[in-house]
Formats: sequence, structure tokens, C-alpha cells
Amino acid sequence: MPRISARAIALRALTASTKRLRQIFLVANFAHLATGNWSVFNQSNESFIALLLFQRRLDELRETRYVSERPYRKYDSRVFERDLDDKSDAPWLNDAEFLEKYRTSRAGLDHLTELLKDAPVFKEGKRGRKMMPIKYQIMIWLHFFGHEGMTNRGQRDALHTCTGLCEKARERVISAFNHIRDDWIYWPDKDERIKISKRIEEEYFLPNCVGLMDGTLFKLSVEPRCFDKADYHGRKYQYSLTCNVICDDELQIREYLAEFPGSAHDSQFWRHMGIYLNPTSYFSENEYVLTDTAFEANWFCIPAYKCIGGNHLLLPPDKTEFNFCLARAWVRSEHVMGVWKGRMPWLRGIRMVLSDDPKSMENILRALDATIVFHNIMTKFDKGEMPNDVDLDAVSVVTPIDDPDRAPIPEERLVLDGAIQVGADPETRRRQLLRYVREHYVRPTYGSPVSTIYCESPDDVSIDELSLPGEELMLSEEDCEED
Repeated sequence: MPRISARAIALRALTASTKRLRQIFLVANFAHLATGNWSVFNQSNESFIALLLFQRRLDELRETRYVSERPYRKYDSRVFERDLDDKSDAPWLNDAEFLEKYRTSRAGLDHLTELLKDAPVFKEGKRGRKMMPIKYQIMIWLHFFGHEGMTNRGQRDALHTCTGLCEKARERVISAFNHIRDDWIYWPDKDERIKISKRIEEEYFLPNCVGLMDGTLFKLSVEPRCFDKADYHGRKYQYSLTCNVICDDELQIREYLAEFPGSAHDSQFWRHMGIYLNPTSYFSENEYVLTDTAFEANWFCIPAYKCIGGNHLLLPPDKTEFNFCLARAWVRSEHVMGVWKGRMPWLRGIRMVLSDDPKSMENILRALDATIVFHNIMTKFDKGEMPNDVDLDAVSVVTPIDDPDRAPIPEERLVLDGAIQVGADPETRRRQLLRYVREHYVRPTYGSPVSTIYCESPDDVSIDELSLPGEELMLSEEDCEED
């Protein structure tokens, strides 16, 4: 349902009152008018005077945009100048306070201004008032999206700007971010995928992995006004949108889809992504992404093994070890969600109305695109500098393996580097990686409740040196037979 302005409400009320006064005047003076006595149209007739006054006010309101005349209010540029100033002996905002208020540093703001200044939306015409400086408009957008539950009134009071100017500035910045979207949200080409896979293998001992995938929910703070609003009722929030994200090891968001309601399962909208429908355009024959147990296995998607009966202790040791190895890399996707939503708290409660009008969803997706572009830019620029109010303690911490330079000999990689035959079992690639992890992966002996260590010969390693209290040493089957 569209929002009704104050002027529209006043017009309706004034029109109805004028009609009632006209009817009252005609009824009260019907006898005089019927006999041709026009003396009722004079200054002594109160009902006629009241009718004239209401009709005049109605005509005036129809010819203006506002309910009442108001002076033009210009924004106060001193607020922005004060916040940007860091040269004085006692700046109003120090570096940490500026980062918390605008979600980036002053240098990051200069970098954003340089990237967005050439967007067509910022081109000024020859007529009309001069546009607010681009840097100030970006600060308005950062301030609004950088605070959960921010409203037009709250931003007007904080930045001393009028409400309409804030809305226009935010819309311009969103358009500018979408203008450079393809430069910052794209799937890596073959050469870049090789670099990503090498980094992941060196850090997490998983060869040929080019992406990490996870789903997340965006809470809708305003109840949807569409016929299918019940579908947006999710498992965690009253109303929400579901989003599927694929990122790399450097927290760059590479691909995402966020058009499905909160009730949709992760695997449901995964099947609607272009990367699933046409995987050969995104992956080489030996490449894949890692996911959690919500997705099904195939040659380009390797999920963790599901618990048996809800108890992970019932999983075989090799699959438990596989899940541990996979989780250390896959948790980077959780970091992406934490950093993304931490930088842009607006995502924790989207205050936009979703209606039957397709433009309402389009507006939300355009805003999401802008936040992703901002996230990718800042991840590249400041290498993870975060505001003090961002709490990422709930996200697991990745610990490096003991020997990151350890790598298998080429012959051991032949199976994983090969293509999967057409029509093969979807579990084939995951089984190959399971065998690879089981034979070559060494779990870190610190920070884990159970440490599983594989070795080629029991004589090479001392059990007393490797085992810690409460840890379990597992040897290969051949070693057990020799013993």
C-alpha cells in the first residue's frame, strides 16, 4: 500500500468539508433561491462566507506542493567539515570514532569518493541548485546503512540535513555503487581461480577449492505488504529474506542470490543460481566449492558429512576428520557474513517495505548490491579494519596447520585433478577428497578436543611426543596390521 502524504490527506479533508458546506448553504437558502431572491449571496450570509473561505483554501492547496508555506532549509555543511577534520589539536572525531560513525576511515572515504565520482548520477546539469559535494553524500549513505534501525528523522537530527536531501543522497550513492558493480562482484577467471586454489591449499590443505558457500538470512523489520507474505516467515525471524553467498579465502563476495523468502531452504535457491545451472562456465573440471551439510554433493560442490541421528560422535573417524579439515576453510564464509553485516548493520533489520510491486524487491536488491560492493572495496583497501562496535567473537577462529608448506607429490593429485565422468555418482568427488584427507591430512594438535594424526610409519614418530592428554592417535590400517 503506497504511503499517503500530508498534502493528500489535507486535500481529501478540505474537499469533503467544502462539499458539505455547499450542501448546507443550498439547503438553508433553497426557498430564497427558488423564488429568484439572490440576496443570499452577500457579505451578511455566514454560510456563504464560510463556503467562500473553504473554496479559496482548497484552490490554494491544489496549486502548491505543501500543506503550508515553509522556508527553504539548507543543510549545515559544518557538521561534515567538523567530522572530517583531523588536523586540529582536538578533533571532534578521532580515528576510531570516525570509523564507528561512517564505517570506514577518512582515507577509505577518500578512496570511495575517487571510485564513485565519475558515476552518471553525479553529473550536474546547467540549471537548478548546485549538488551537495559527493563526499558528503557518501557520508550520508554510510551513516544510514552503518547504523541498525536508522530512520530519516534520526539522520536529519544527527547530520543537520533535511529529510528529502538525505533520501536523494542515499539513492544517488546506491546508483553509483551499482554503476561499478561488475568491477567488484564477479566470478574469477581461470588464472585467478588457480591463485585462489593455491592459497587455500597452502593454508587449509584442500586442493582445487576455489570458493566457500553459505546461506544467511536478512531480517525484514517491516511486515511485507504482499499476497505471499506468509512465505517470508522464516525459521529465525518473523519475516526475512534468504541469501546464498559464495566467497573466496580473502573475504571477497564472488557470487550471491537473494531473491527468495525466508522460508526457502538453502539448497532450494542454490539450484536456481547460474553457477549451479551452468557449472562448466564457472569451474574447470577439477574445481569445486566447499559448503555445509545443507547442500547436496556433486562434482563442483562438496558439503560436509551429516551427523548420524543428530549425533556427530556416530560418524566414522575418517568422516569426522574430513569435516574438521573442511570446516577450517569453510568457516571463512562465516567470517564474511560477520564482517559484511558488521560493517553494514542496516542488514540486520532491513527497514524497507516489500509489496506486490516488483520495484519494491528491486529496491532492496539494489541496496544489497551497494553494500556488497562497499564490502569488497573495503576488504581490499583496509585489509579488515573494523569499527569497535563490531563483535565477531561468535565466529570461529581459523587456526593454521602445523606445516603450511607441506604438499603432496604430483602423483597423489592425479585423481583429484581429473574430471568426473558424465553420469557418475554425485558423491564421487567428495569420496575422492575424503580419501585424500584421510591419507595425507595432519590435524593441528592444539585447540581441538580430539586430535587425529596419520603417519606412514610408527617408527618415524613417537607416540609420547604426539599424544597429549585426552587425545587419540590413529594409525593407518597397514600400521595396525604390522603391529
